[in-house]
Amino acid sequence: MSSNMGTVFIFFNLYTSWLLLCSSQLCLAGDTLNTGQKILSNEILTNLVSAGKVFELGFFTPGSTGGSQRYLGIWYHMQEGSQQPQKQTVVWVANRDSPVAVGSIGVFQIAEDGSLEVVDTLANEYWSSSKKHFLSLTPKNRTVKLMDSGNLVLYDDENMVVKLWESFENPTDTFLPGMKMDRKLTLTSWKAVDNPGRGNFSFKMETEDDRFIISNGEQIHWESEEYGPLNFEPKFDQVDDISSEVYHLLTNLSSFIPNNTRLLLDKEGVLQWVDNLLEGELSVSWKQPKTDCLKYNFCGNFSSCNDNDKVCKCLPGFDEDYSQEGDSIQPNKLNCTRRKPATCNRNDMAFLNLTMIKTRRPDKKLSLEHEENCTSLCLDMCPHPKCLAYSYAPLPTDHPRSVVPLNCWIWTHSLTTLKEEYTDWDDDRRLIVIVDKSDISMHMMIKFDIFLLFFYNKIKDKFIILKIPFIHLCRTNSKNL
Repeated sequence: MSSNMGTVFIFFNLYTSWLLLCSSQLCLAGDTLNTGQKILSNEILTNLVSAGKVFELGFFTPGSTGGSQRYLGIWYHMQEGSQQPQKQTVVWVANRDSPVAVGSIGVFQIAEDGSLEVVDTLANEYWSSSKKHFLSLTPKNRTVKLMDSGNLVLYDDENMVVKLWESFENPTDTFLPGMKMDRKLTLTSWKAVDNPGRGNFSFKMETEDDRFIISNGEQIHWESEEYGPLNFEPKFDQVDDISSEVYHLLTNLSSFIPNNTRLLLDKEGVLQWVDNLLEGELSVSWKQPKTDCLKYNFCGNFSSCNDNDKVCKCLPGFDEDYSQEGDSIQPNKLNCTRRKPATCNRNDMAFLNLTMIKTRRPDKKLSLEHEENCTSLCLDMCPHPKCLAYSYAPLPTDHPRSVVPLNCWIWTHSLTTLKEEYTDWDDDRRLIVIVDKSDISMHMMIKFDIFLLFFYNKIKDKFIILKIPFIHLCRTNSKNL
């Protein structure tokens, strides 16, 4: 009997100690953090877990190297029997560029001024949320809550009515369902798999027009088509661009987004729509750029790219200029220049009629009834700004009268990001490039060179077929314009 009483006494002491601990500032195990409470880097029990046990917030060490650098982040909550990924998948990092010092204990809390902060026990600061509007309010009763959406929200009161700050408006490399893309929001890649610091690549919506871009530093790495204002439903017929599902995710138009689905900008500058499977594997249903040819101007101005033969080629009428320095970021890029500058004399002009080829967005878009009008408009623009190419698609007979299709496209700048065998434009759309008519005689030489290259590779047991888009050459006839 005394033995049983001793056992009961021990358990009573342990239970009492646990109650005392969890009634203090340290043991949270909930989804909210109030003023005066802390999350510590050396105490897992202090982590926040969203109400539905979808996401968890705490300190973590990235990678599997066993390093000692500590970051405050949000990841999918892992527990036995959970429907969440059973592998730590981080979706947000606070102090991404300033890990807690080795040997120090990190602390996440609501600061005295009411902002969120990551410090250590010696009061060294590693990260702080925006202090905008904070000083004008009373910070005594503030609450921060981790939502099942993965959003971390700071409220001005315990009733959680007034929002002051949220992680959805301050993302790192991940875009979660429920977020909305606008011109103020930017995703930035990690530096490496085990380093969440700001990498070279960023994803955002362009400020001047309605398109999305991935940048590598100051240079464009990839750009989408233009889709018009985000409050209108766009037309999706470009499978090489942004899918309708991804567009709906970015614009928060659809509430039917699968669990664990997110957009991730990886360290190589690839934007991926991914789903973390329970086994920890990554399922990628869409990504961009998915090939080298879709990277911005991968082959250079007036040079076409083909995904099948992995070769960059100057357009007919253009030669590579070896006097220019190469591109260290894209070594395959060619420096293609005209053999003979195009003039404003229509008798000296010819058209390269390229089918199944795509280039970057045009400089002008107009609505014209006939292709002759588009051609004449292009030629009339000479010399400044000089029209270098145009494209025309017939007006659809069934289009609503309230909508005027912009079917005449004009390029006045160098043609970039030329991708061959592109079939996602309208069936009748072609790219018409203006060249000097003397270059017509070079067309047969180009074909002969390709034939010799094909034969040479076959002899060397390297059977490679170099494909080019169908090119039709015709002289202009000013009488018909």
